[in-house]
Amino acid sequence: MINFEHESLEATLKKAYDNVRGLKRKTKELICVGLTVMMLGTFVLYDAAAGVAYAASSGEGTPHAIMAGDEEIAVLQSKSDANMVVDNIKKQYGKDNSLETAMVTPAIKVVEKEYVTAEAVDVKTISEATEDILAQNETSDPYFEIVVKQPVVAKQAIAHETKTVETDELEKGETKVTTEGKDGAKIVTGESIVVNGKVKSTEVFSEEITAQPVTEVVAKGTKEPEPEVTEVAATTTSTRANSSASSSSNKTYKAPSYNASTSGGIVGYAQSFHGVPYVWGGASPSGFDCSGFTMYVYRAFGVSLPHSSGGQAGCGYAVSASQAKPGDLVVMPGHVGIYVGGGMMVHAPAPGQCVKTQAIWQGCSFRRLV
Repeated sequence: MINFEHESLEATLKKAYDNVRGLKRKTKELICVGLTVMMLGTFVLYDAAAGVAYAASSGEGTPHAIMAGDEEIAVLQSKSDANMVVDNIKKQYGKDNSLETAMVTPAIKVVEKEYVTAEAVDVKTISEATEDILAQNETSDPYFEIVVKQPVVAKQAIAHETKTVETDELEKGETKVTTEGKDGAKIVTGESIVVNGKVKSTEVFSEEITAQPVTEVVAKGTKEPEPEVTEVAATTTSTRANSSASSSSNKTYKAPSYNASTSGGIVGYAQSFHGVPYVWGGASPSGFDCSGFTMYVYRAFGVSLPHSSGGQAGCGYAVSASQAKPGDLVVMPGHVGIYVGGGMMVHAPAPGQCVKTQAIWQGCSFRRLV
C-alpha cells in the first residue's frame, strides 16, 4: 500500500514537471512570435511615417492656395495641383512667354493653405480653378494683370483707291471699269502690348511695301442718249401738235426729250391719290378705274387721253424698258398705270382695291406722253 502510494506520487510529480517544461517552451515560442510581429510593425510604421514626412516636406497631400498679392483666389488639393493651374494661366496669357519674364500685378504665388478655426474652404479641381480665375480676369475687376510684350511681324493689305473719269464714249448713267483695282501688300514689324491675353496697343517699328496697290479706274458716261425713233399710227391722240398733225397711216415721229421736272410732278400728283377706291368707269377722286385714273392725272398736265386702256396704249411715243422714266405711261394687257421708276408704278388696280404704288407687271410696255 505504501509502495503504491509512493509510485503514484512520483508519477504525478514527473507529469507535472513535464507540463511545466511544455508550458515554458510554448511561452517562449509565443514571445518570439510577438517580438517578430512588433519588429515588422515598427519597420512598417517607420516607412509610413517617413512617407508622410516626405509628403509634408514637398507640399503634396496638403491643400495649397494660389495668391494674387495678399488675396487668396483659389485653393487646390495639393501643391502640384496649384502649380498646374498657374501653368495653365501662363499658357493662356503668356503664350510663348513665361510669367517670370512678364509683368504681373499683383504677383502670383502658391503657398500652403493656413486654416482658420471653423473656416469653410472650397477646394477646387484644376479645371474649376483655371476656369474661375480666367472668368474673373475677363471682368472689369480682374484678380491680376499679366502684361506681355510680343514682337509683331505681319503681312497687311494696302487698300487700292478708285478714280472716276468722265467720257463721252458712254451715255449718261453708264459706267465701265477700264482698269481693275488691286490691293497692295506690306510687311509690318513692331511690338504689341498684351494684357491678360488681349492686345491693348501696337507700336509699329517699320513697314516694307512688297506690292504696290493698283488704282481702279471707272469711266462715267456724259453723252446724251439718242432719242428713240418709233412708228406710230395716225390715230394717236395727244395735245402735242406733232402727235396729231399727221393723217398718214404710218409716219415716223421722234419721241420728245424727257422732261424730268414735269414728269416728277406727274408722279407726285398721281401718288397723292393713294387710297382712293377703285370704281368701274370712275374718273374722279371719288373713285377711279385704271384708265380713268391715268386720264385724270395726265389731264392736269395738259395731256388729253381717251377713257380706255386700249385707246391709251396707242397714245404718245413708245420707249424701251431701259429708257423708261418716271411719268411714262405703263401699258399692260387690259390695264394702264404711271411709271414711278425702279420697276414700280402707281395705278388703280382692280375692284375692291385702292390706288397704290406697286411693282410693274411682266410683259408691260412704256409710252412717253410729256
